[in-house]
Amino acid sequence: STPLFRRQRQMCIRDSFWSNGETQQNLTVTNPGTYTLRSISGQCTSNASAPIEVTLVDQLPTPFIVASGNTTICDGLSVTLEGPAGYNYIWSNGDTSQTTTIRNAGDYSLRVRSGSCTSEVSSSILVTILPAPAQPSISYIGWDTLDAGVTANSYIWNYNNNLISGSGRRIAVRGPGTYVVTGIGNRSCRSQLSAPFVVNTTPSPKQLGISAVSYTHL
Repeated sequence: STPLFRRQRQMCIRDSFWSNGETQQNLTVTNPGTYTLRSISGQCTSNASAPIEVTLVDQLPTPFIVASGNTTICDGLSVTLEGPAGYNYIWSNGDTSQTTTIRNAGDYSLRVRSGSCTSEVSSSILVTILPAPAQPSISYIGWDTLDAGVTANSYIWNYNNNLISGSGRRIAVRGPGTYVVTGIGNRSCRSQLSAPFVVNTTPSPKQLGISAVSYTHL
């Protein structure tokens, strides 16, 4: 009789075989070179994949931040932070230019990028904001005195664009004209300039509290 041949199907798990000898599906590369992959299933091996060329570049230097001035600033002012030239920039506040202008207190740091490489994060720069006095609001005290309306360490008064030296919170009216004042706080932080206060007339003797005295000759 005719022999009966039975064909057996071999069930195999497909494996990966990298050109550097690794056999896992995903390969982490730490050395430069050309890498290919073959797939193995039972006794069958695929052709090699298209080669992948891996080139390693030097690690980017950790950036150094330079501040344009003191990083302890008065409220309302700003300080500029600058990174090294020639990179793409990732500031911790979201800015992406070489410089970033800071008006709020906090820690600020920087990473730089070149191609597909990103540097380590820089040392942080702490920006501190000092409070300034509130904006003065000039008002009359009595008939002949002006008051700045806010508390400050010192005050700068101007009368018709002329500095009034040695001024405190209150000053005597010099005459008709325009008065403005700035409050000075800690570390010489200045308030906003007050709104102009206009005096239309010079205080009269009655307004100044001076009364007439009559004399009788004997």
